[in-house]
Amino acid sequence: MTDRDRQTKPQFQFPMDDVFAAAAMAQRIQGRYVKAGYGYGDVQANRDLMMASLTTAPQEITDADRERGVEVRKYFRRILFKMLSGAHISAFEKTIADIIDNETIKTSMEFGVIAALPSICETSTARDTVESRINFARGGYVGIIGDRVEIAVEVLRSVYSQQWCCYFVVGITQDDQVIRWSGTRAPEVGARVTIRGTVKIHDDNKTKLGRVKVTTADTPEEATA
Repeated sequence: MTDRDRQTKPQFQFPMDDVFAAAAMAQRIQGRYVKAGYGYGDVQANRDLMMASLTTAPQEITDADRERGVEVRKYFRRILFKMLSGAHISAFEKTIADIIDNETIKTSMEFGVIAALPSICETSTARDTVESRINFARGGYVGIIGDRVEIAVEVLRSVYSQQWCCYFVVGITQDDQVIRWSGTRAPEVGARVTIRGTVKIHDDNKTKLGRVKVTTADTPEEATA
């Protein structure tokens, strides 16, 4: 790197705890992660909100933001333990691990990485919780093979498959029974709906339904397995 590059490339000396607090503040205000260069209108990039709070408006960062920043940093410290155990980590995880245990942040690249971490943490934590609810469900199976059943479920997961051109949905009943089905349409994750379908398979503590009809609060939707 030339002297000119060093002069033009942004350099920072913000304490790491302050940067994580600012990242939590930006996530709270935005409700999502907006990448630098992708903001529009009144929507700013999270990184820009962070920079403004750290340089000119520190009062925007609340005590709750600081607590959340500490939680997010702790969440990603698990990557360091993965490294120490010899587990494989991705290039992005390696970048995070190289950053989070420093006392200060020094480059715009590091700043940009941290801007994304509260959003990633929210998504990962939600996914971890969903997987735990599925893996530790103790309600057993629904009905017997061939039964036509009607049950209320909370939608835990909905993934669209380009290969099969349908959604693969997983829900759970109030009795802790895991239900899965597929269809060309699907309710939103977190929705509580009533479904009618035919019991096709009992496998791995999950009941798979076919010919499912999903009834939402507004209109019924058909989903065929």
